[in-house]
Amino acid sequence: MKSAHDESPACSDGRGTSFGRDIGALFRRHGDAYRRANTLGAMERRALRDISVCRTGALGGHRDVCGHCGLDRTVYNSCRNRHCPKCQALRQVRWVAARMERALPVRHFHVVFTVPAELRPLVREHKILLLDLLFATASETILQLCSTSMTTKSSSARAISKSADSWSSNSCVAFFCTSCLAPS
Repeated sequence: MKSAHDESPACSDGRGTSFGRDIGALFRRHGDAYRRANTLGAMERRALRDISVCRTGALGGHRDVCGHCGLDRTVYNSCRNRHCPKCQALRQVRWVAARMERALPVRHFHVVFTVPAELRPLVREHKILLLDLLFATASETILQLCSTSMTTKSSSARAISKSADSWSSNSCVAFFCTSCLAPS
């Protein structure tokens, strides 16, 4: 039977229990060939590099001592890259849990409308006008899809909840979308 210590993310040599089967190991084995065969942008190159060295000696580490049994081991530092599945796993679990706490107690659909990459520069230039248009278009689309009569349409209109999101990565690539909740 495995103890809690056997399930630790860092084994005694700091490589982790999934070493050789995780994405970092895959990138270490095949990353150079992939880079030679493909044109990568700065963000992709950085993600590939960071994930390759995540939780390895290349990023340094620290001693971790169990307060219960005294087990002493080296734990290697993480890359903290937003694209790294190891680093973002806990953040993802927390994000999903926070969303579930706020979930409506009724059946509904979560619909996301995203501005295509080709239009993002235009949205940056005319943000208020085009994000208002995105909101209006998203609402009208959902109302058309959800409604079967004027009565249903007006009750759906009161139930739609919308929010706008935008973010930029370090490479200054803006991403714009609106999230909508609609009754099912």
